[in-house]
Amino acid sequence: MAKNIVFTAIVALISCPLLATAHAEPPLYTITDLGTFGGTNSIGTGINASGQVTGDATFPGDTVHHAFIHSNGSLRDLGALGAATNSSVGSGINDSRDVAGSSVIGHDQNGNAIFHAFLYHNGVMHDLGTNGGIDSGAEAINNHDQVTGSYIDTTSHVFIYSKGAIQDIGAIGTGFGINDSGEITGGYVDLIPCAPPLPLPCLALNRAFLYRNGVVQDLGTLGGDGSGGAAINALGEITGTSSLTPNGFNHAFLCRDGVMYDLGTLGENLSEGYGINDKGEVVGLIGANEGNTQAFVYDDGTMYDLNKLIAPTDPLASTVKFVQGLAINNTGQIAASGCYTSGALNSECHAFRLDPVPVFAGTPGKANCHGQSVSALAKQYGGVNNAAAALGFDSVSALQNAIMAFCEG
Repeated sequence: MAKNIVFTAIVALISCPLLATAHAEPPLYTITDLGTFGGTNSIGTGINASGQVTGDATFPGDTVHHAFIHSNGSLRDLGALGAATNSSVGSGINDSRDVAGSSVIGHDQNGNAIFHAFLYHNGVMHDLGTNGGIDSGAEAINNHDQVTGSYIDTTSHVFIYSKGAIQDIGAIGTGFGINDSGEITGGYVDLIPCAPPLPLPCLALNRAFLYRNGVVQDLGTLGGDGSGGAAINALGEITGTSSLTPNGFNHAFLCRDGVMYDLGTLGENLSEGYGINDKGEVVGLIGANEGNTQAFVYDDGTMYDLNKLIAPTDPLASTVKFVQGLAINNTGQIAASGCYTSGALNSECHAFRLDPVPVFAGTPGKANCHGQSVSALAKQYGGVNNAAAALGFDSVSALQNAIMAFCEG
């Protein structure tokens, strides 16, 4: 269920520095199961500033899955292009609740599914077409409804969709992340030309890239065969995956100011970065192999196993193993994939939202504790209603009750 970022390439040896680590205590998280459409599986791949999540979920029988938006405690079916029996996936969601993703539109003469990228806007799923190709898929969206992904003819081309049209950015590969400046990251094939008179490329390097101001920049690797970008924040910082040695395991990276930093693995064999917010917090997976993983969050210079940060009082704390973190917003809410390890839903894997347990500004036991806490939240989030939504509370009264419990000690 991990994002499909697989790269093999020619070795490019560069330094792989580690980011300086800090020692601030990480937050604890509460868990919300986003559910399914009656099937046994769902996955959440994108989250916006309000904590609304998109992804896809299965119907009974698990043969059809549809893109969804999870908002205010409910899962909304976004449908599919063409027949309702077609499957669709939501990949990214912006702050206006517009969703980018992909949908089956039919099948070719051999029975293979044909996919088209879509933009879900104002309650309607719009087909973005294929730019003259065979298939297309959308992977990310920004707050200007610009979308990136890929279309396929004889190969895969990175595109940006903007103002009603798909534009090929001139890279062979896929765009996985786009920020509000229209900067894109993903994975592409960097073709190195041969010396004249040979007309063909001599090397094909699979690399993470940054598309900025009309130029595709190769981000290099951590020293191994190849790399791929997965997400980009407002500052142009990128997370993704790179190998360390030829044919070796991949490590998650954070690329900042042109330098690619190794985020480590917490002692496991591999790690992969999938989501990043404007604070430079990263989520992804670590594991012994691709079939045995745990979700991680990289916070304040340190990587943590998300499974060790679940609030012990949460009723799902002992029944779910989180296998990957896929997106994180600026308030630290995480869209993650987890699998039940016991109970009636044992072995089912669902989309979850993880909400940081808030640390309030007031001092427990003091008369002004409640007022200080409310004022600080209102200032931080632009109002108490916004604070309640951003912190994952169903209502302002639920937030007020949490503050009262905190202040009573």
